[in-house]
Amino acid sequence: MTTSHSNDIELLVDALIKAQSEIKPVAMDATNPFLKTRYASLGSVIESTRVPLSKNGLTVIQTVGGGDGVVSVTTLLVHTSGQWVSDTASLRLNDEKGKSAAQVAGSIVTYLRRYGLSSIVGAYTDEDTDGARTEAPAKPAAKVVPYDWSKRPGELVKRVADIPYFEGDTSRAINALKYLQEHKSINPGMKDDEIFEITNKAAGGWADQKAAKKGE
Repeated sequence: MTTSHSNDIELLVDALIKAQSEIKPVAMDATNPFLKTRYASLGSVIESTRVPLSKNGLTVIQTVGGGDGVVSVTTLLVHTSGQWVSDTASLRLNDEKGKSAAQVAGSIVTYLRRYGLSSIVGAYTDEDTDGARTEAPAKPAAKVVPYDWSKRPGELVKRVADIPYFEGDTSRAINALKYLQEHKSINPGMKDDEIFEITNKAAGGWADQKAAKKGE
């Protein structure tokens, strides 16, 4: 990262101090589809900072540059007096499966703009992510013990195994019951007849899928 500024910045600093006292925490309005974590989008950062900056005679200009496989964004914070501070951040352009070079570059530009703007004006999100939390750590979830279908009283497992799809294989029948329980289709509290009907219907669907694959 490269930072530079005008010869004098005292008026800019004074205005920025006032603006920062008015900038509210930036709302995290987007979700990373891969990490399943929430973050503040570029639009959210702009929305939270635009009015406080403008009220105090400040504005931000961002330009895109780069070359030789590198994308860069220069963020310029300007005061009405003409005083300014700028910062340039860069990232290498890498290949991403399913994306064109233009799409990858666009994602990098958005990322650099978001962090460049947040950094130069001192904006922050509405959730503490540096680990300095005051609340007690969450208790680990209680361990769930799988239900042992092989010990089910009565003839349920044998009846399920006799469904044509399972070909009399008790192990396959038990695995099917476990699978249906995991997907909340059945539960051990149900009556045997109800569990059998649901399993029989599911087995019919699995048999149809298997036949369809063979016919492809």
